[in-house]
Amino acid sequence: MKEERGAMRRFFRSLFRHVFGYLVFLPTFVILIIFQALVVKPIFKNQTTIPYLIYRSCGRFFGIRFEFNKNCAPVADDKITLFTANHLARFDFIMLDMFPNSAVMMDAKILKIPVWGTIIKLFTSSSGFVATQQNTAHKVGDLTQLGHAAQEGRNIFVFPEGIQSDGRRVLRFSQGSAEIFYDADLLAKYPALQTAQLQPVVLRVKTIDGEYMLDQPAKWEPYTLTHQLTNPIAALSCLSMVRSIVVDTLICAPLDPRDFDSAADLINAAHAVTSAIIAPEQTETLTRRQWVERVAAKDFAL
Repeated sequence: MKEERGAMRRFFRSLFRHVFGYLVFLPTFVILIIFQALVVKPIFKNQTTIPYLIYRSCGRFFGIRFEFNKNCAPVADDKITLFTANHLARFDFIMLDMFPNSAVMMDAKILKIPVWGTIIKLFTSSSGFVATQQNTAHKVGDLTQLGHAAQEGRNIFVFPEGIQSDGRRVLRFSQGSAEIFYDADLLAKYPALQTAQLQPVVLRVKTIDGEYMLDQPAKWEPYTLTHQLTNPIAALSCLSMVRSIVVDTLICAPLDPRDFDSAADLINAAHAVTSAIIAPEQTETLTRRQWVERVAAKDFAL
């Protein structure tokens, strides 16, 4: 009987979120995005107020909350910082208002999604996102965008795994964004990079519906939704049934790029710090492509 009542509550919670979301939240967000792109950014030069409102509203609507771990190092605010974080879920963006004045690096492919791509482009172009091609042919342009953001006094936030994982492992970190610290032309053109640093951020699910599971990543599926990696609609439906999720946000000590010989060494150090906390027993580091293949084959073995 108790299980039946629980299933009924989840059903009505999901129904309410879907109906209210599509009829009220979605149209409101589209209006806010257009207002941000056409009025707020061009006239008031404000890239944060409306985006932060959207992030917080999404968090409250789906019951997702990020909180700083009590053992956090201070969030760097004395110099330009490249923040790196493992990527647990599509909704990780909710925590971006915890890192003020950050330009968020994203894959430009998202902007090519029919219909939604145009709306996303309006939002990202006016809200401090940096859309990068993330391939060799466009590397110079991508790094130039990041350097320009840094010179304007913006921090940079990246998810170097490039895709959400299941929390039981940390995928290989791409070194692309870290190359801004080692490109002589960029360092000369954007002097702010000469004293910039990298600071790892570690995300872990702390509770789901009140159940403590910080050290039980095998139970993080209701947030990571790994089984629905390629189906955002199904993922949203699954998430809508969960009452509340708390994500632990641990800020690690900054890394000085001058202490490392290359972008690869620096990003591997950030990976080592992150994986030592999330998956200390990890022996195999999968690439993004390998992980997508694993998910397609429903192979989640460690």
